[in-house]
Amino acid sequence: MLIIKTEEDRERCTSCYGNRTIELTMEEVVALFAGATLGDPNFSEYGVFIRLEGNT
Repeated sequence: MLIIKTEEDRERCTSCYGNRTIELTMEEVVALFAGATLGDPNFSEYGVFIRLEGNT
């Protein structure tokens, strides 16, 4: 993952096939730090899971 700091960073991560922004609540961020894995139940073609590196 790239931390977006500039418009150039954003362009590096932009796809011509479509883009999706995932917004996390503070509760979800806290859960990640507690070792949880987040899953998006509103996916279309591919499932989306988020976890912190080092957590299994």
